[in-house]
Amino acid sequence: MSTVVVDELIGRPENDYLIAVAQGTLMNVPGTVIQAVWNETDVIATYATNADNVSRAISILDTAITPKFSTSEIWMDIFLFYESSNDVTFQILRNGSITSTAGYIGYNTQVGNVQYSGITSAKYDQDRSSTPDYLHIKFVDKPGSTATWTYGIGARYASNTNDSIRVNKSWNNYGVDYEKGVSMMVLREIAR
Repeated sequence: MSTVVVDELIGRPENDYLIAVAQGTLMNVPGTVIQAVWNETDVIATYATNADNVSRAISILDTAITPKFSTSEIWMDIFLFYESSNDVTFQILRNGSITSTAGYIGYNTQVGNVQYSGITSAKYDQDRSSTPDYLHIKFVDKPGSTATWTYGIGARYASNTNDSIRVNKSWNNYGVDYEKGVSMMVLREIAR
């Protein structure tokens, strides 16, 4: 492996100042996207959101990424089309567990990892039977290795009631009058 240290690189004018890099070459330029993976799903599913302090994965959104560098951050965007009670909290999951790396915690650390703690909650909806919501969640993690990591979102009920969440559909049946949608997770490896 060779190391080149220069103050500035400029391509030739006849190549529009572009610098070609051989396919398969990895460059670690802090702040740039190294790779992106995504998972888009229109699967209609129901998941439990029980009041037992267990964050249950909304598994249809689970998405794996293998970082090229152990120093990278994983930036995620989660787009969730859902309907549930307003008493649901959401947590970020890494390999099925709530993320807990210092500085990258998937719940509110002031109250701890309890059923009413998350990175966000479901929106309040007085009519839970129809017209789902669309939630956009942004999160950053730093896994610290080049192992394959599976990211997801978990849900649990904040009060003392067991309930569920419907993903990609309204609460009520599959009829024409009830909306269906699409959810997505996008993961980007960012060089640091």
